[in-house]
Amino acid sequence: MITTEWPDVTDILDQVRAWPPEKRVTLAHRILESVSDAEPTPRQPGYSAAEVIAALQMPQPAPDDAAVKRWIEKGRLEKYGT
Repeated sequence: MITTEWPDVTDILDQVRAWPPEKRVTLAHRILESVSDAEPTPRQPGYSAAEVIAALQMPQPAPDDAAVKRWIEKGRLEKYGT
């Protein structure tokens, strides 16, 4: 979709519509090749250290062993009823 912000693109498309289809396809290929030749934006894989620290910060301390055992027992009672 072409927006009104790009009057040049509209003018170019109007000119190109008069071309034979094979020339328009060639133009499209050359435009895509120019994009693939451009330098890719470097991106660091994964998360930054600040993101990892923020994700791991918990508002309360970790549960103790007794609390975990109670949760497991409660889950078993709900699942098996005994």
